[in-house]
Amino acid sequence: MDISLESLGSALAVIASIAGIGSFLVSLKKPDAKKTTNTPLSQNTTSQSTSGPNSPIIANTQGNVTVTINAGKSKLDIPSYDFSLQPFPGWRRDPELGAKFNQAMFAYLDKTVFLSITLSEEMTEDVSGDSDAYGRRIFTVPNNADDTGSGGAEYLIHLSKNDSLPFEIRDNLALLSGYFKIYDINGPRQGYMSVNLRPVSVD
Repeated sequence: MDISLESLGSALAVIASIAGIGSFLVSLKKPDAKKTTNTPLSQNTTSQSTSGPNSPIIANTQGNVTVTINAGKSKLDIPSYDFSLQPFPGWRRDPELGAKFNQAMFAYLDKTVFLSITLSEEMTEDVSGDSDAYGRRIFTVPNNADDTGSGGAEYLIHLSKNDSLPFEIRDNLALLSGYFKIYDINGPRQGYMSVNLRPVSVD
C-alpha cells in the first residue's frame, strides 16, 4: 500500500499535537517545588515566654542570648502571720501555744513575713527593757509553758540605730508588728533555738 507524503505528514502532525496536550496536562498535576518550600526563620528571630508572674524571659531561637527581667516583690506577695502568745485563762488555757508558734516561725527561714504577734506578759517584760550590747531585743518562747525542759526558741530582733521599736504596748501586752526577714536559725543551745530576724522596709 502506497502512502502519500501528504498523508504521512498529516498523521505525524496529529500525533505531535496529542503528545503536546498530554505533557501540558501532566505539568498541571505536578506541584511547584518553589511554592511548597517553607521559608526558613531568620537567624535573628526571637521568641518570648514567661516564667512566673512579671518575669518575662526573652531568648534567641538559637539559644545564645537570654535576658531575664525580675520584678520586685510587692506587699501582696509577702505572707502574713497573726498569733497571740498570751494564754487564755482557765480551762481554755493552752500550755503548748509556744510549740505552735515556734514551728510556724521556723518555716519562714530565709523569707520576709508580716508579723502581728501579741506577746505574753513575761515576754512583754523582756522586750520592754533596753536593747543588749548588739542592739537586739530578745524574748523567749518555751514549747510548753508548764514544762521548762521542753525546749523552745529565743527570738533576737536585730535593730539598727535608725530602726524604731517594732512594739506597741496595749493593756500591758506588747504587740510586735511589721515586716521582718528571718535570716538565721541556729542551735539548739540548752534545748533552745536562736531565731534571728530584723525589720525590713517594703514599698
